[in-house]
Amino acid sequence: ELAAEGKLTSEFDPSQPPPAGLSTHIDGDTFVVIVERNFQSVKIRIIGLLFGGVCLASAFFVEEGSFGLGFFGLLITVVFAFSGHFKPEIRINKDVVHLRYLGPWGPTSGQQIRVADVESVTIASHDGQKGFEGLVLTSNTGELRIGDGLSKDVLEWLKKCIFAIIT
Repeated sequence: ELAAEGKLTSEFDPSQPPPAGLSTHIDGDTFVVIVERNFQSVKIRIIGLLFGGVCLASAFFVEEGSFGLGFFGLLITVVFAFSGHFKPEIRINKDVVHLRYLGPWGPTSGQQIRVADVESVTIASHDGQKGFEGLVLTSNTGELRIGDGLSKDVLEWLKKCIFAIIT
């Protein structure tokens, strides 16, 4: 409402180069931000691959290994191996902020929040987890979390970018 009434302004220029790990382009009337690299997700991916590998190896190399443990290890390994192929894409225009993921088979449908419904835009941790903050757009219908695990500088840039585009 504040943006629609002109009471929310921004001095930020979204055409400036984005922080490292992000890329931007314009698609019609929509500003698009793609998270190319997220170091927090790389750490989680490595831990997941190691966990899956240990489960898989223990099923084959431990005398009493089970088929279930091996299958679980294989499943975890495959999930974490492919998780790096999905890049978050944030599409911002005057009407909606839309988060979707670009994968090997095309974009997902994702989630969106209408700009008119946005009540607050904050940087907050997810369920109180330290060091795993994200940008939270809150409305009367729910919330949209963007960029969990990105650095504070990148989250601040995204926040300013969203304000600049919706105002």
